[in-house]
Amino acid sequence: MYVQMAWGRARSGAWDDLRQFYVEKVIPFTMGMPGLKERQLWRGTSDPDEMAFWSVWESLGELRNYETSQTRRELAGDAEQYFHPMAYPMGETWIKHFEIVASGPSATSEDSAAEQSLIMMAWGKLRLGSWDQYEQFYRDQVLQGGGAVDGLKDRMLLRSTEDPDEGISVSLWDNEEALLRYERSDVRRSMAQEVENLYRGQFWVKHFQVTDSNR
Repeated sequence: MYVQMAWGRARSGAWDDLRQFYVEKVIPFTMGMPGLKERQLWRGTSDPDEMAFWSVWESLGELRNYETSQTRRELAGDAEQYFHPMAYPMGETWIKHFEIVASGPSATSEDSAAEQSLIMMAWGKLRLGSWDQYEQFYRDQVLQGGGAVDGLKDRMLLRSTEDPDEGISVSLWDNEEALLRYERSDVRRSMAQEVENLYRGQFWVKHFQVTDSNR
């Protein structure tokens, strides 16, 4: 499975219009695209202008077919009004592709709709050639050795299709309290310390709320 992630900051005060555009145009206009599994809109919990478009695809080929489609070009043109014209060159917006290389839902959370869930997303670039070590750690310690975590609904590790040293870890939570409790826990601090030597200084962690979904 592959992910198209569009991250950025909307113009100040443009969030409501951007959300309406996403719900009324992006979701319905792309529902029939071959290979599309799900689509979500996220909003930053600490920065109300920060957003992310998240879409999951069966294959990288189907994702790229969508990106080069007339539908996507028209939607992208319509969306430009919600962002600063210099957003791309200023690094305030990017669109990237990732492969989901590891995932494991939590058995401690009841099934619920994706909307209103909380996301913790950690993005970073690893030291050259250290990806395999990091992925093995994620599988063994985070997915298998992390134990049951209250409020955790799902988690996954994504690897960039363009930069083999770039990746994202995403976890989905029932509520902010559960997310923060885990983020401040000794277990998470210990795991973070074990792999901090694999990063090369480019790293951040952000929280988002899932505001809308095609589920």
